[in-house]
Amino acid sequence: MRRFALLVGTAVVVGLSVVSVAQTPPKLVPLDSTGLITYYIAEGIPTFGSRPGDVELATWAFNEWQRRAEGAIRFQPFARDTIVY
Repeated sequence: MRRFALLVGTAVVVGLSVVSVAQTPPKLVPLDSTGLITYYIAEGIPTFGSRPGDVELATWAFNEWQRRAEGAIRFQPFARDTIVY
C-alpha cells in the first residue's frame, strides 16, 4: 500500500510539472532586426477539405499573432507572382 501511495504521489508531481510547462507559450521573436515576416496563403483544394473563407481565416490568424507579439514581429503578405520556383 505504501508503494502504491508513493507511485501515485510521484505521478501527480510529474503530471503537474508537465502541465505547468505545457501552458507557458514561447515568446515570439523576430528573425532579424526588422521583425518582418512575409507569408503567402495558397488557395485550397476543395477535394482535400478546403472551404471558401479559409484564406480569410488564415489571414485573421496572422493578424492575431502579430497583435499578440506586441510589436516584436510583423507579418506581411506577398503576391503569388513574387514567388520564385
